[in-house]
Amino acid sequence: MRHRTRTVKDTKQAILQGTFRALVRYGSHELTMEKIAAEIGVSTGTLHYHYETKENLLLSLLDHMIDRFEQALHRWQQEISTPRDQLRAIIEAQLSGPEQKLRDYAKAMADLWNLSLRSDLFRERLLRHQRSLLQAMENIIQRGMRQRQFQIEDPREHALLINALVDGIWHQWSLDRDVPKDKLAQLILDEMLTAPRRETRKI
Repeated sequence: MRHRTRTVKDTKQAILQGTFRALVRYGSHELTMEKIAAEIGVSTGTLHYHYETKENLLLSLLDHMIDRFEQALHRWQQEISTPRDQLRAIIEAQLSGPEQKLRDYAKAMADLWNLSLRSDLFRERLLRHQRSLLQAMENIIQRGMRQRQFQIEDPREHALLINALVDGIWHQWSLDRDVPKDKLAQLILDEMLTAPRRETRKI
């Protein structure tokens, strides 16, 4: 029974990996179950046995990508000691790494984001992930403020702004590989989170 359970798990893992490659290659509009099966090297019958429709499969792929990021997010908060380095890990995870890996991730996520414009199921998953990420960043910034690492006023506001900046850098780099994403990522930490507190104006 254990061997059978591992085999099913391994098969689903292979299907999700192959679906990611096929999504990057074809895009969601041209993607079919037949193309995914060919990418993985299995029959369409095997594919339909595990996932009834292409939408089910792409939803599972999105869940898988989100779960991997959120597991890493939890691990960073447990293993990395300082709030600044925790935020650095979050930012670098989205903007740093091997160019081809980032390019493939950008293509896949762009397609999944586009699907969220037409499907409540995709939109709900992405919204839930965004809220989870924002809450984690807000908590990290609050700890940094208590430890006097960050000189800012509103942790929620800065979490939203950091998230928007990272998204913007990521989308610009997806279009133009000359965008200095690593330098811009460093600027977020160096400039935004060390800005002096604004003095209250006297009326």
